[in-house]
Amino acid sequence: MVNMNCSPFMPRKRAICQMRWIIFGGAGLQARRTSAMGSLQMIFDRALHCIDQLGEESRSRYVDFVLMAGTSMLQIGEFSRIAPHFAQALEIARLQDRPEKTCGTLCQLATIRWFEGRFDEGLAYSRLALTSARQLNSIPHIFAAQLVHALLLWITSDVASAIRLLGDMRAMLTGDLEFARLGATAVPSAMVRVFLAWTLMDTGHVEEALVSGNEAKDIAERADDPYAKALADSVRGACLLMLGCDEEARGSLSAALIQCDRNGYDTSRATVLGHYSVALARTGEITRALEMCRRGLAAIAEGRTGQVECFYALNGVAEALLRADEIAEGLATIDRAVELAEKLKSRSLHCRGLATRIRLLEQARPDAAQLVQDRAQLHRLAQEFDLDTWL
Repeated sequence: MVNMNCSPFMPRKRAICQMRWIIFGGAGLQARRTSAMGSLQMIFDRALHCIDQLGEESRSRYVDFVLMAGTSMLQIGEFSRIAPHFAQALEIARLQDRPEKTCGTLCQLATIRWFEGRFDEGLAYSRLALTSARQLNSIPHIFAAQLVHALLLWITSDVASAIRLLGDMRAMLTGDLEFARLGATAVPSAMVRVFLAWTLMDTGHVEEALVSGNEAKDIAERADDPYAKALADSVRGACLLMLGCDEEARGSLSAALIQCDRNGYDTSRATVLGHYSVALARTGEITRALEMCRRGLAAIAEGRTGQVECFYALNGVAEALLRADEIAEGLATIDRAVELAEKLKSRSLHCRGLATRIRLLEQARPDAAQLVQDRAQLHRLAQEFDLDTWL
């Protein structure tokens, strides 16, 4: 029977072999018996333990491993566990003068700040990463840095710049690069179209956003990429809801939820649940809508999703609760969403939350003084930041 614990006396070569066996062998066998989340956590912890036994020479291997595994850890919501490792990896990569690793780590730290809702810090990291990536003239690094930079610009309401950057990447990722993975967790050409769709929705170009989402879905299907499928179906569902195509939206969001549940995509699940609960409520499935609401709120409580994703869950759940005649809870939930958007200082989210609260108050409490205040604030924010959807 193989001893899976690396001892301090183990020769370095044997430690390296056991680390490889952990990653590709034993943990792989156990992965088929446990959830994707638990398996990945086990792989990560065991591999780090073995790397630690290699001594000083492990520093480079540590950086490589954190970059290799970190994105997948973020995918399943392990923000607090992976963040210190990225910070340490950045320090080591800089000391070792490894610009490619430094750039990659900056991209991941920017992504973590996105999930944490610390957008200003994220923008500082993404600007450094994008400058470095362009100096390296490396397409994988340019993609990673420019994507997260665009997302942070969008959520802080420089939507025009975000659309321009995403459009540039869509033009770049064609031909031989259309299905290139570039080290990303999903096909980059699909990811770019997904996030372009989210930004276009805020500028009033919802039909154009749906076209982008459909293109992403087509690429994801042809590449047979489950994460890209989940992302594409999620944004397609959001677009279809805005267009009033509720039955079609329900089908798309159901497909996204299946992928999230099957593969442990915790960071994406909350957004899907928020929109799916709306689609169910709008199509008469109130009981299932309430079930989705509870699941969405539970996902937030578990702390395994980002702040932006928490907002989308709260925003969707609020509408579904109101349609289920849970008026007090629905209004309390949308208040939480608006407060979160204000806390994050995201004009895009703030406008979306205000628009939802206005709709709910118009139905539930049309004489509420809050309605007048919300309408005035929404109009001001939408005009100031060119968020035409909400005018």
